[in-house]
Amino acid sequence: MTTATKQDAHCADQIYRQIKQWQLIPVKNLCTLE
Repeated sequence: MTTATKQDAHCADQIYRQIKQWQLIPVKNLCTLE
């Protein structure tokens, strides 16, 4: 597995945490921002 997969997994985890904190906010942007 490449680092891209690892980063993607981390990003997904961050998104999940963000969604739990707020309510389905444009989190996708957060992923692209990093």
